Amino acid sequence: MIILDFLFYYLTYWFEKNKDKLRWSTPLERSAYAVGIISMVWIYSLNEILTYTLKGFNFHISMLVYLFAGLAIMQLYKYIYITKNRYNLLISRKKTPGNISNQTGAVISIIFLFVTILLPLIILIIFVPFGKHQ
Repeated sequence: MIILDFLFYYLTYWFEKNKDKLRWSTPLERSAYAVGIISMVWIYSLNEILTYTLKGFNFHISMLVYLFAGLAIMQLYKYIYITKNRYNLLISRKKTPGNISNQTGAVISIIFLFVTILLPLIILIIFVPFGKHQ
């Protein structure tokens, strides 16, 4: 939960400072969406790594299942951080998550988000030899 708190706190900070970038939701909702996408991609990537490295592990899931799981995870994060006020608990603490400045935390969180989005491509390059498509 520490990593999720870190990402949620600093992504919300960044979205609050850049409200003009997206206007369709609140900064808290945007953070829930972003952390949900991160979680979904990590679950997908873990499944792909296990599929390629373990011979007996052949657990392919339809992309629609990942899509619905991602939407469910986003709603779960909205429930935990917004409805149950976990975000308010985070901002009421004297120390910020990771005990770093807000700008540094926002940069780390955004870099982590972009690296996570590129993770399936990196896994594809590492685990699938060129010329052998399945």
